[in-house]
Amino acid sequence: MADPIETVAPDDSGSVTLRGYEYQVHVAAQAILEILADEPVRHVICEHLADIIVVRDNEGQADGRPFWDFQQIKTRAATTPWALTDVLAKGPFKSLWRTYGAVKDQGLSYGLTAGLEGYLDPTDASVTALAHGEGADDERCLKRVTAHLKAEVNEVSAFLGLINVRELPRHDDIELRNIAFLHELGPSLTGAEITGLYTELVRRTREAMQGRLDPKWAEQVAVQGLPTELLRKCIGPSSVADLQQRLLRPDHVLLTDYSQRLSGVETAQARKLRCGAVPYEARGVRRDYACEKFPFHRQEDGMADVFYAIHKPTGIPVVLNDVVLD
Repeated sequence: MADPIETVAPDDSGSVTLRGYEYQVHVAAQAILEILADEPVRHVICEHLADIIVVRDNEGQADGRPFWDFQQIKTRAATTPWALTDVLAKGPFKSLWRTYGAVKDQGLSYGLTAGLEGYLDPTDASVTALAHGEGADDERCLKRVTAHLKAEVNEVSAFLGLINVRELPRHDDIELRNIAFLHELGPSLTGAEITGLYTELVRRTREAMQGRLDPKWAEQVAVQGLPTELLRKCIGPSSVADLQQRLLRPDHVLLTDYSQRLSGVETAQARKLRCGAVPYEARGVRRDYACEKFPFHRQEDGMADVFYAIHKPTGIPVVLNDVVLD
């Protein structure tokens, strides 16, 4: 009898799917890192109309409307550069075509991005044109994408005018790059602390991708009028305000991990971030803290304000918000 371990599996697609999912998590984390760096990212939405939506302030819009970047992320095992044939085979344009059909008449300022793991082929003129947002001007590109989508050429031309093809780091490099960038934001923190913060950021990103972001995190997102199921896919500045303060004020202990319910189990990651310094039983009791008068992160939409404070019994500086103090 043959050893099952030595038998070639007829289908190994599960591993490939999981690898692609994890890669997408780290790509979404890049946009959230921009929030931590005070870049003009309003919020990041996962798995809604596209793999990732990054909503940015748009200085070019006089009416203050944001710019919506709908992204489809594609990975592959091959290390050769992406030619147009490879891009079409992976199908990001078909996914973005569906997105285009859903949003084209909504009056948005938006773009459509195909994020590809690895390098683009510099000898492929069509791919080069797509990377510069000029796919509609490349006759060969327009003809092939029109045939690929089985659509009218004029409509495909308008679609390609919104398309940008972007190179992304390889899967074995993207996490290291993200952590290095995070370390630049918090140079006084140790490598272990930075890794701990990134692990927490990735955890929240995974939950957003699954539509399972903790309601206490989701309710802080400064987006009005969205249904609950969409809010639980959305990460904004106030959703990561505690991580940002840890970078800026490393002497303050994190006390705002809402995944730590009184009825639940505190995560090891949360214990590491809190350094075990403040007694658990003191949390949520307002008189145990001396808060600064004004929040360092204020919400204009009635959501939680975030304060620096001192835990009176221990003298430990902490950061918390008015939800914790209720």
